[in-house]
Amino acid sequence: MNAYQVLGVRPTATDEEIEKAGRLLQARYHPDREDGGDVQKFFEVGTARMQLRQPQRKAYDLRRKLEGRTCTRCEGTGEVTEPRGFTACIKVICPNCLGSGDRK
Repeated sequence: MNAYQVLGVRPTATDEEIEKAGRLLQARYHPDREDGGDVQKFFEVGTARMQLRQPQRKAYDLRRKLEGRTCTRCEGTGEVTEPRGFTACIKVICPNCLGSGDRK
């Protein structure tokens, strides 16, 4: 389940809509409620809110978009043995090697 689904908002939601949904859900699942709340869901909602705050939201959306693809610079290992010039690559951020590499 991704952060947008946890909060029950669309990926095109504004920052205000995301914060409002997050606050309401965290109040609903707060462990100090009389009914005991739900600690796991409380922290899940908190994590989703943090992932979707600016500027983290842009990086989160990029990771979701590139999920399952492998960087040809590091082959998904995070270890770059032969640096490549920036002109030879499409500039994207690889979550493993944090460098410029093109995606397969």
